Amino acid sequence: MPDYDKEHGELTFSREESEANHCPIDGAGLDFGALEVLDTSVKYPWDCPECHASGAEYAKLVFDGHVVDIHSLPPNLQRKYSGADPETDCINGPLVAGDLAMITDDCMPCLVGVVTGIVTADSDEGADLDIDAVTLDCRNAYSEARKDQIARWLADKTGTYLPFDELDLSNVVIGADYVLRINGIGSDKLRSVLESEENALWYAYSVLRGALTSDHGA
Repeated sequence: MPDYDKEHGELTFSREESEANHCPIDGAGLDFGALEVLDTSVKYPWDCPECHASGAEYAKLVFDGHVVDIHSLPPNLQRKYSGADPETDCINGPLVAGDLAMITDDCMPCLVGVVTGIVTADSDEGADLDIDAVTLDCRNAYSEARKDQIARWLADKTGTYLPFDELDLSNVVIGADYVLRINGIGSDKLRSVLESEENALWYAYSVLRGALTSDHGA
């Protein structure tokens, strides 16, 4: 039996004694009014079209999670939660895995490689980084002169000389600020870049000059 509040003239049916969306008197479907949000529940006023009873249905508010607009998050968190591949800004624009790039650091002989990974400084993995780190696979068909130059450069860096064929250039890590994206370079121009550091420097200069000209025109 429902509880009867004589003072207010109200019958209270428990969850066990009634069914949501149905009149507790005759079981008919209800016509609901506007929802009202209370402190810990919501109230749905109703009228029964069959027995003409009137009342209200109550439902408790129970925490059930959150919905967040991913576009309101900073880029690093958008990438984290969406599963998107990380990207960074190199010398001449956005850089992502799979791009062809050249290292322009003064202490490196213009190594050319495919970007295989990016660790951003604002990610958990890059918490100790000052700038984004780019990993490149710099194995390429360099000329014999450039192979010797690269081997001598690495010897100066490490204190140990290894012939070019024994060098591991598959995971060269460098800051994004020293990387130039060279997607779209033609095969003839690429051969020229791999032929000598001088050619590579001239090509890098032409790419940068084009980027600066484009920015100025915009």
